[in-house]
Amino acid sequence: MLRKQRGFTLIELLLVLAISGTLAGAFVPSVFQYFRLTKLTNIRVDAAGEIEKSVAKLSLDTEMAATAAVNAGTLTMTWTDWDDWSAGTGYARWDDFRSHTVSYALVDTNLRRTYDGNASTVARYLSAVTFSVSGRVVTVSMTVSPEGTNWPAMRRDYKFYLRPVNEEARK
Repeated sequence: MLRKQRGFTLIELLLVLAISGTLAGAFVPSVFQYFRLTKLTNIRVDAAGEIEKSVAKLSLDTEMAATAAVNAGTLTMTWTDWDDWSAGTGYARWDDFRSHTVSYALVDTNLRRTYDGNASTVARYLSAVTFSVSGRVVTVSMTVSPEGTNWPAMRRDYKFYLRPVNEEARK
């Protein structure tokens, strides 16, 4: 009496292994490439976000600044505003004013902002930053090169306008 045998033949097993090996050989590299591109894209988006973050700070500072100058690659802006809370009275007097100074400089690959003596980093991954002042217009060019990528550098140019000066008040 012959028993019915169960299982797969050797040919069937080899055929399944060959098909799954072919599929894995085609699929696995594309999965690795997908994850690599996602990582590189995230790095590039982060680098662009660094520029936007620094532009926000520059915009606020130039809106307040009355003067701007560039010296040895450092942008320095100054202004004076009312300081009506320093005396604790809640109202301004004619002599309640305070001068402010802010400067921006590229240190290594970081854009450093120094406001009234307090330094902070406002952008990273920058390979070049140039400042220029013409009249009441501040022009800033930033080039970002994300670390670990061979993608071309991304350059952005911005123009900021200093706050208007009331010539009558200066007389």
